[in-house]
Amino acid sequence: MPASIALSSRRVFAAACGLTLLTAVGCSSPPAVPDSPAPATTSAAQSGYELTGTAGTLLESEDFGSRSATLTATGATVYRFVYESTSGVDDSATAVSGVAAVPPGTPPAGGWPIVVYGHGTTGVQADCGPSLYPDLLGLDSTVEAFTELGYVTVLPDYQGLGSGDGTHPYLEPRTAGHNMIDAARAVHNALPETSARWAAVGLSQGGQAAWAANELNSSYGQ
Repeated sequence: MPASIALSSRRVFAAACGLTLLTAVGCSSPPAVPDSPAPATTSAAQSGYELTGTAGTLLESEDFGSRSATLTATGATVYRFVYESTSGVDDSATAVSGVAAVPPGTPPAGGWPIVVYGHGTTGVQADCGPSLYPDLLGLDSTVEAFTELGYVTVLPDYQGLGSGDGTHPYLEPRTAGHNMIDAARAVHNALPETSARWAAVGLSQGGQAAWAANELNSSYGQ
């Protein structure tokens, strides 16, 4: 490669890294209701979650539907939930939060198929989890679209976002892949009307998460 081209490539790479760092500083958009800030988050231990050592265990679930007019209008049943996953850094058990939307009506033969959607970069702070916001930080329309196509749609926050369990290991693929796989596990275990078939889909940071889930599925996914 000519020296001038290599230098240009390094400059482009440096600029891209700078943009990545900038996007990771804060959450990507404010709450849908400015006067209703995201709730305070605590660590799994502080909030009373008893981790079992079994990835995919549902730790907590609550109704989310009343918080999102967009999702409520679809007739979907929407939950915010916390589930157990595994850190890709040190293999410790973690609590991860997310949202799941179940289509209205009767499930097809074999149950509702599941789509786990990996969101793009929202930030690295605990309050940057989409599940803490009525509009899911702008992702409510994405959840709506998949739900209307007949999928149980799952949106994990990723470790350290939303649940406040530890730090968010930004762009660390094993953690993201574990979080995606365990989100599917938790929802399938909690909802008997779901299929054992699921797909991982993602954009930007979530694209990496979906790729990692595919790479890890034969070993970690079992």
